[in-house]
Order: sequence, then structure tokens, then C-alpha cells
Amino acid sequence: MSKVSIRTPWTFCKINSLCNVAKRHGFCYLQLRVNHSFNMTAYRQSSTSSVHERDVRVRFAPSPTGFLHLGGLRTALYNFLFARANQGTFILRIEDTDQNRAVPGAIEKLEETLQWAQLQPDEGPSVGGKFGPYIQSARLPLYQKHVESLLRQALPTDASVRPGVSS
Repeated sequence: MSKVSIRTPWTFCKINSLCNVAKRHGFCYLQLRVNHSFNMTAYRQSSTSSVHERDVRVRFAPSPTGFLHLGGLRTALYNFLFARANQGTFILRIEDTDQNRAVPGAIEKLEETLQWAQLQPDEGPSVGGKFGPYIQSARLPLYQKHVESLLRQALPTDASVRPGVSS
């Protein structure tokens, strides 16, 4: 798998041109970063697979700490456009891990702002989807189940050889 990184000041024309050029040359994009410039890291797939054999899934993951600011809306727009350009899925996942800063009603206001901007998520807290829940704190039981499974696989079954256990 070969890799190429592209850095350029962003404009919608350049983003569209970069995506089209990358598609023509068999690249599948795995990473987009939006800072002061538009950064795209693209990976060329092996000859046995094509871009369309993989589902493109992009997420927008704001914190529910208040109103959506312009930079967050810009990131959502890039993800939405990238998903649509690649017949992919645009996902809204709420990162509510900082419960002390959470603002009541912020999730609903974030969704309302995305609706206003016509950036309808394909999956998210209000829409649902097969990879939910889409609120990070609601995923804790899922993570706990996997941690326990990994611990069961990694720890010796004899309690006398477990760390911190004396016989």
C-alpha cells in the first residue's frame, strides 16, 4: 500500500479536484485533517481491491458543551461532502466524555444546526444506525464487555500466578 500526503490551502474547487485526481489514480482516502490548510492523506489500494470495495464512513464528533461554532460546522461540511462524493456514510457521534462541561439541550441544538446547514447525518443519536449507540457515554457498557473479554483471555486461569494475588 503506497501513501501520499497533500497539503494545500483549501477551497472547494481544490478539494473536489484533489478527490477526483486521487480517484483516477486509484487512491482511497483514509485521513482528512482540517487545520489552517486542507491536508489529505491518501492510500493506494492493492490491485486486488478497489475504492468501491470498501465502505467510506466519516464521522463528526462534537462535544455537547454549547453551540456549534463555525470551525466545527466547517469540519462537518468537509466530512459530509467527502461521504457524499464517495457514496459513503456521514455519522454524527456525540463526544460527551467531559460530563462537567456538558450543557443541557446542546445535543438537540447541534442536530438542529446540522439540519439548518442541510448536513443530515446518515447515522447518529436521532437517526440511529447499526453501529450505535452514537453518544460516547452510552458506549461504556460495550467497552466494559470488551475489556472484560480481553482480561479473561490475557490472564492466567490459576489465581496463584495472577499479579497482586497471593495464595
